[in-house]
Amino acid sequence: MKTRILLSYMVCLLLIGCLYTVALRAEVNGQRVFDEADILSEEEEIRLEQLCKSYADETQTDFVILTTEDAENKTSEAYADDFYDQGGFGYDKPQGTGVLFLIDMDNREICISTCGDAIYYMTDERINEVLEEVYKNVSAGDYGAGCKTFLQRTAAFLKSDPYARPTLKERMIASLKRSPVYLAIAAIVAFIYGSALKRSRAYRKTTDYTTYQDRGNFHLVQREDFFLRETTTTRRIVTDSGRGGGGGGHSGGSSTHVSSGGVTHGGGSMKF
Repeated sequence: MKTRILLSYMVCLLLIGCLYTVALRAEVNGQRVFDEADILSEEEEIRLEQLCKSYADETQTDFVILTTEDAENKTSEAYADDFYDQGGFGYDKPQGTGVLFLIDMDNREICISTCGDAIYYMTDERINEVLEEVYKNVSAGDYGAGCKTFLQRTAAFLKSDPYARPTLKERMIASLKRSPVYLAIAAIVAFIYGSALKRSRAYRKTTDYTTYQDRGNFHLVQREDFFLRETTTTRRIVTDSGRGGGGGGHSGGSSTHVSSGGVTHGGGSMKF
């Protein structure tokens, strides 16, 4: 009798533990603002959580905000990518479409990491524009305003979407173009085409100035060169302000890289 009571008690504890784990996991999965550096007020965290959820529904893109004062000896890009991957973020699926914004107090950088379809929406040019706007807030120590600026500007880009979203076929072609096999095939095709073109030109009769030139009666009598004037044009080369960062500078495309977890990400960073 006592054994049955003990077993029943243990089963109840196990069930309670499982329910608690599920509830805790659901709570963690719902969280989108992680202020590990403790630079945001409680009110700012609540408001940013609301904005993340609101913009996610509007754009079908997951939004995550992260701050840290210990990047674990990683670059801002690597820390942001790993946090996104390990957290399983993504609007459509784990490690799916989403954008993460990191304020790295360790490396003194602000960083944006994109994943899934957000890579195609948030081009390098757009990421640079967002970072430039956020920099104004963060450099002044207003981190809450910087996070809000990130959400507003990024959501606006995702909703406007002037660039056509690539089809599945276009994405596959783009993926193949980055592979060594594709490059090897392209080189072979280019070589064969060039060889064929060279052979065809070897048998083609061309007409140039020698066709009409009487070589027996043509003589160059005199040649004179006259120096008339010299014109010098100068222009100032404008250099960057030195803050650094950026997503690669391709105005119409998105630079990508692969995280330590093997997931493809886009993004960029800037010192502050």
